[in-house]
Amino acid sequence: MDYNTVVDETRLLHFFKEAGGLNWHYVEIGQGEPLILLHGIPESWYCWRYQFEPLAAHFRVIAPDLKGYGQSDKREGDYSQQNAADELAALFEAIGLDQYYLVGHDWGAGIGKEIAALYPDRVLKYCHMSTPTVRYDTKMAPHHLEYANDPVSAVQTFSDAENYIRWWWETGGSVNGVSALSSKEYSRMVEEFSRPGVAEAVARYFRDAFDRTQRKPSAFQSGALTMPVRFIYPDSDPRQPIDYIQNGLQDAVPGFERLVVVPNAGHFSMQEQPEIVTKSLLEFFTNRTA
Repeated sequence: MDYNTVVDETRLLHFFKEAGGLNWHYVEIGQGEPLILLHGIPESWYCWRYQFEPLAAHFRVIAPDLKGYGQSDKREGDYSQQNAADELAALFEAIGLDQYYLVGHDWGAGIGKEIAALYPDRVLKYCHMSTPTVRYDTKMAPHHLEYANDPVSAVQTFSDAENYIRWWWETGGSVNGVSALSSKEYSRMVEEFSRPGVAEAVARYFRDAFDRTQRKPSAFQSGALTMPVRFIYPDSDPRQPIDYIQNGLQDAVPGFERLVVVPNAGHFSMQEQPEIVTKSLLEFFTNRTA
């Protein structure tokens, strides 16, 4: 099995589905038990391009564009992680999924943990990647608060997709900077993040993440993650340093299974070290005793 080859996009099936009052886009490949992959910022389904083929040998792999991203709905509304979790759960139900395995990266992990907490009877196992758990310090990523407090400026930043994505990769997204991407990969990322309405929608995620008037206890505060939970974390992510999750995990996550540290990787470890990440996902989700 070659873990370092980008999927042939002609092998992917693209679907559009209305669910929960929203219009969704997702890609699918493979057959078997459902395995759902949730991307983060500034991504789309495309961030899983290295994982599709190996995972599809064992699972029915489904990767949606989150609300506000790619070709999914971008309307105004509640962009809190808990509400996004409910909306995605409605999509999965509309697709006909009763139970599924779930992976979340970055903001997709923020939403993924809430899906697992709110719908524990549906999520068989959950993998959490590159997102804080019991610790979070805005000093490590001051732009988060800046985006939340100044949405107009945030939209302007996100509207310049080419420079925003380059900045992400050069300042912690990869230990090798944007040079880790081929020109085609970079262009595809820019294309997806440049779609009309994305900049405005992504700014809403930050707005609602820091709105204390509507914030509820997170999955890690409630101890609701009782299914097997694996954490995959890079060793060199300056915005989300690994000490965010190294202490207190077993107390916060009753279903804690293992922490896998990805060496020589920044924030986008599944793209920098696809073999390590994909093998860890396969080990976790195919090991029925974990």
